[in-house]
Amino acid sequence: MARFNPSQKTVLLGIASAVVLGWSLFFGLRALLPVPATAREAVAWVALVPAVVFFVLVIAVGNARFTSEGIDPLQGRDPRVVVVTNRVLSNTTEQAFIFVLTGLSLIALLPVEQLGALPALAVLFGVARMAFWLGYLSQPLLRAPGMALTIQINLVMLLWCALAVAR
Repeated sequence: MARFNPSQKTVLLGIASAVVLGWSLFFGLRALLPVPATAREAVAWVALVPAVVFFVLVIAVGNARFTSEGIDPLQGRDPRVVVVTNRVLSNTTEQAFIFVLTGLSLIALLPVEQLGALPALAVLFGVARMAFWLGYLSQPLLRAPGMALTIQINLVMLLWCALAVAR
């Protein structure tokens, strides 16, 4: 049996917490959030949540630069918060691309009555990205729960699309 070092144990604990807490939150959100009544409403959920996440991260970079020696980004004096948040922005772009494309695909493939999970998945995506960012800012290994939950959401969306196409 493989032995894990302390860093690996931290990451594994983060992944496990993402599974338990993240999907518990999903079921709570699923019960609270409205089911989209139209395809347009479903598109709004899939697009708006990632847009809000991007906005928060861009504002965080701007504020951190404005209040530091990193105000001129060409001087190479970005504070840690800017470096980390820029990495999170880059990764969020990649993850949101998958999320939005799969969400739009589902909207194109399924009747709106079958899209009830999209609002909860969208909000959970936003929560996962914020957890990734805050964990990364705190200690890089603590980004694991947010990243694991994001990957799980995108995997669920991809599998859901595959099932919809196979029907």
